[in-house]
Amino acid sequence: MDVLNNFNWIELLFILVLGLLLFGPDRLPAIGARLGSYTRALRGLSTQFMAQWWKEAGVAEAAHEGTDVVSTVREVIAEVRNAVRPIEAAAAAVVLEAPPPAPAVSDTGHEMATQASEEAEPGPQKQALVGRVAELEKQVCELQATLARLETERVATLSG
Repeated sequence: MDVLNNFNWIELLFILVLGLLLFGPDRLPAIGARLGSYTRALRGLSTQFMAQWWKEAGVAEAAHEGTDVVSTVREVIAEVRNAVRPIEAAAAAVVLEAPPPAPAVSDTGHEMATQASEEAEPGPQKQALVGRVAELEKQVCELQATLARLETERVATLSG
């Protein structure tokens, strides 16, 4: 009923009075019913025409492919977010567990001995850090494999 929004109530009243004078009160409901059926039929034809045009023009297929691409992208975003959460948690834990910097020592011989002992046998913090880095590298490889798979699927969908 978008057409009625273009008229105010005075204009609609004028059209109603004019219809009553021209056609009479007996024929006006039948004319209104006929106009309503014509309007519904015209809308149905318009819908059918647009559906046929979309089908012949290939717009429906493009819209379907676009929907597939959007859903694939949403899946990738969800996978990446799920993969990043443990990485962020591990990185935050590593930052919290990092030892405070050692105080500067003026004796270079003592400093070199301390560095040599740290390099010879890693402490539990360094081992944990190395383990977490290995986990992060594994997760990055998994993400890269997932992205490669999704890119292959996207190319196959667009070319097929």
